[in-house]
Parts: sequence; structure tokens; C-alpha cells
Amino acid sequence: MKKLWNALSILAAVVWFLAVVLWIVLVLPPAVILVPYSDIAEILTTGYATMTGGAEVLLVISLVISLTMLIPPFRRCFRFFPWLYPYVKIFTVDMLILVIAEELLNYGFEIQNDERHRMFILLMIGEIVAGRLIMCWYFHKKPARFGRRNDA
Repeated sequence: MKKLWNALSILAAVVWFLAVVLWIVLVLPPAVILVPYSDIAEILTTGYATMTGGAEVLLVISLVISLTMLIPPFRRCFRFFPWLYPYVKIFTVDMLILVIAEELLNYGFEIQNDERHRMFILLMIGEIVAGRLIMCWYFHKKPARFGRRNDA
């Protein structure tokens, strides 16, 4: 019975990886990372606050990654692909930085005032630069690795 359970868990993990994780983590990010940039470009060209989709996309990606990390059979994909965990971690933090910048700019463009627009554009640029610097410092101090701490 235990062998059957192990075989089923491995099958479920392979199906989860091929059907969900592979698509969410490897195929979707090049397109997803452009969503906040296109929303920011739309806000800057129109001059009005718009509906943004970056937070919803980040929520779905975070849910899939959380389920993958939470369920032990699904977590096996990080052992087979050791580069996947740092990739996911850095992508998620980078997406969070862009979503915060997008929402900050959207808030600044709610009121039609050119001075306020300039101020929030500068705040958005400062937030992106500061967020990336903090992310670089954090990953320099604590490299993203999957597994035990003494594995090098």
C-alpha cells in the first residue's frame, strides 16, 4: 500500500509540475513581467489612473508557488531543478516591487494635478530603485537556496 501511495504522489507531483508549475513559472513570467510596465506606460500616456492587473497576477502566481512549497510531493520539483527555487523567489520579489510601483503611480494619478503627477513619478522611480537595491542586498546576505543550510 505504501508503494502505491508513493507512486500516486509521484504521479500527482509530475502532473502538477507539467500542467501548472511549468506553465506558471517558466512560460508565463516573460509575459507577466510586462503587465506592470504596460500598465505604468498606459497611466503615463493617458494621464489618468487606470485599472491595474499586476496584483491579481501576483496573487495567482504566489498561490501556485505556495501550494507547490506546502505539499511535500509537489516540493520534489525543487530538488530536481535546483535553479527553480531561486528563480521563483527572485521573480516573486521583483513582481512585488513592480506591483507596488504600479499602485503608487495609480494613486498619484487619481487627482489631476501636474505637480502631483511629477511627484508620484519620482516616488515610483525611487521605489523601484530602492526595492531592487534592497532585494540585491538581501539576496547577497541570504542567497536563495533550496534545501539544508549546510549544503553549499
